[in-house]
Amino acid sequence: MITLFINNIDFAACTVVIIYSGAKLSFYGDKIAELTGWGKARVGLILMASVASLPELITGISSVAIIKAPDLAAGDIFGSCVFNMFILSIDDVFYREGSLFNDISSSRLLSVFITIIMTSVVGLGLLFKPKKNKFGISASILLLFFFYISHLSYTYS
Repeated sequence: MITLFINNIDFAACTVVIIYSGAKLSFYGDKIAELTGWGKARVGLILMASVASLPELITGISSVAIIKAPDLAAGDIFGSCVFNMFILSIDDVFYREGSLFNDISSSRLLSVFITIIMTSVVGLGLLFKPKKNKFGISASILLLFFFYISHLSYTYS
């Protein structure tokens, strides 16, 4: 019982740190966009998304490499994707200028379509179970890498 209590306290402490850091991340991301002239969409896509996804990266790697639980890693990633879509509905409630979707640039559509394609590649990989090549990489993973890098290079052009 004590272990459960300590785990809950640790979890709550991590939650507080994440909430505080998320607010700071948004503030500094906005400042970086202003100072560099990169634009808020680029900073959001590259810097903020990368930093915000670090917990999933570490959880995924430790789930697969240490605990040998790929389902835990997949559940974390897929759950995070679904929850991120839910966050848009929460954001819309707090956005008082009208519908959130009315004020998001249509240039974000490329990100949406790349996300749909990459999610479809993952789904097809789960369905067809591709084999790894001699370098230890499957075709599905190569496609995911290709689409991600293509999207980043398009964003930077």
